Amino acid sequence: MWGILRLVAKTLELGWRISRGLFKAKLFIIRHIFKLFYGKRHTFGSARFANRADLKEAGMLPGSGTRSEASSGLILGQVKSGIIRAPDSDHLLCMAPTKSGKTTCFVNTNILKLGGDASAIINDPNGETYAVTKRERERHGEVFLWAPFAEKSHSLNPL
Repeated sequence: MWGILRLVAKTLELGWRISRGLFKAKLFIIRHIFKLFYGKRHTFGSARFANRADLKEAGMLPGSGTRSEASSGLILGQVKSGIIRAPDSDHLLCMAPTKSGKTTCFVNTNILKLGGDASAIINDPNGETYAVTKRERERHGEVFLWAPFAEKSHSLNPL
């Protein structure tokens, strides 16, 4: 009787080991299929600040030559070797806390550097950018202020 119980126990243990091994094999296969389709995962992301080589490769520094010589486009900042500019074809979003210098350092600077062939639509709730840049922009063409609740405003008739 004990011999039969030992045989049953060994059979169950062997079955348990086989099923556990198959389960691990399935997990291994599923994990590698997941990596194949979704690539390498980073727990905290893989973003980093750009270095000088990245800026040159993107055509954002003078003399980089990969895009349009970085002599036009929106000004983003400055490094020792020159001004960092976004290429003309790129779109930008500038986000920062209140009173951090977005208007003074980014918006007004770039509006004043735009050439005569460029146009801009600016959401300016307090009218600061309009007041600062109006005279310079008028040298290149008409400047309109659309402020529905202001006393002096151009009108807009969408019909």
